Amino acid sequence: MIDLEIMKDASEIVHYDEMGIPIYIRRGVLSDYPDMRALSHWHADIEWIYINDGVMNFEVNGKIVLLSAGDCIMVNSKQLHYGFSKNHMECHFINILFQPAMLYGNEKLAARFVNTPINLCPEYIVFKDGETDTMEFARILNTMICLKEESFEKNLGQILDAFRLLWKKTIQFIFDNESVYALTDNTDLNALKAMISFIQQNYSHIISLDEIALSGAVSRSKCCRLFKRLLDITPNEYLNTYRLEIAAYLLRNSSSSVTQIAISCGFNHLSYFTKSFSEKYNLTPRKYRQHHDIKNG
Repeated sequence: MIDLEIMKDASEIVHYDEMGIPIYIRRGVLSDYPDMRALSHWHADIEWIYINDGVMNFEVNGKIVLLSAGDCIMVNSKQLHYGFSKNHMECHFINILFQPAMLYGNEKLAARFVNTPINLCPEYIVFKDGETDTMEFARILNTMICLKEESFEKNLGQILDAFRLLWKKTIQFIFDNESVYALTDNTDLNALKAMISFIQQNYSHIISLDEIALSGAVSRSKCCRLFKRLLDITPNEYLNTYRLEIAAYLLRNSSSSVTQIAISCGFNHLSYFTKSFSEKYNLTPRKYRQHHDIKNG
């Protein structure tokens, strides 16, 4: 659900609001994503999403929850997740990411108030509209977006205060509900993360299904089952979708030619790249670039 850098390591690289400060605060709409579906991703940051209007299907590690207006979800660190609309209905939301460790300048404090809660916390927590906790978290999240939109630089101190309050209440909620959280076997998730990481690091080259499976230390058949069960997509579909998203990023943010971008993203034939891109974005690569140049100009 976030603006991501071209990835070269095992996780996603987030474009924070200011370089060196791990804070990301945005308003978003599902229609910004092709087919109203973000690509599954993961990162070390804690992520919060608050639904302003509409509904969103949200998947975390293969589990799907339905979020409606007024609902919040907190996604724990390093979980595979993405949002989408099953019925192509619009959704407006607030998206906030941060690294709690930034609030503590001491390793012992960070271990107690960051590492311990994260390890106790489940993959995600959903807060439904109308509940006392939800209203409090929603108030903090809405305060953050208003402060950021007014002036991130001017209001940074107040934004950090809001993050401290958000994390304090999150820790309290996790500790209060510790007994209901059961640990799960992450073997399959770790294998899938390894395979996704391999794709992200090697998308510009020819990649075989055998190589993808080998990177996760699983068989070809289990590789396909994991992608289908947890992401509802085949390994090859994930690879092509990822390549196209990188291509779209480069079309928006570089002056490289369409041919250069196609080759750098692993497409050996310009005609196939153009066809695939057009099917996904409903615009040819050149039209897509022109559209965003006009939109941002």
